[in-house]
Amino acid sequence: MNPPRWQGEGSNATLSWDVNGYYLYLQAFIIHQGEGTLAFKEEMVEKYAPIPEFFNAYPIDNGNYIIKYSAGLSILYLPSFLVGHFLAWAGGYPMDGFSRPYQAAIYIGSIFFILIDFMNGDSG
Repeated sequence: MNPPRWQGEGSNATLSWDVNGYYLYLQAFIIHQGEGTLAFKEEMVEKYAPIPEFFNAYPIDNGNYIIKYSAGLSILYLPSFLVGHFLAWAGGYPMDGFSRPYQAAIYIGSIFFILIDFMNGDSG
């Protein structure tokens, strides 16, 4: 039996594949103060391996990157990200957006929004 995704590693973690692309805004704007070159991307891929290679943004002429995913899910993830950021700080985890508290917070927060939608009864 596989562990929950928030306990998963690499491409089996919560913040992997496309989720990583949607989530990238939070890491870039909150942790790295809007740093457009996404200089942290190599370290993120090397340390956490959420994707086999970085393909979630396109380079532009000035050295910055354009994230290829819309920012909507980042807005939805923001409350969970902030909880994860606090828990990382309080628990002595790396405050890099990908350590275990962030993975768990996004996982649990996503389930919370699914339950809200389910209880709303307006699922189409």
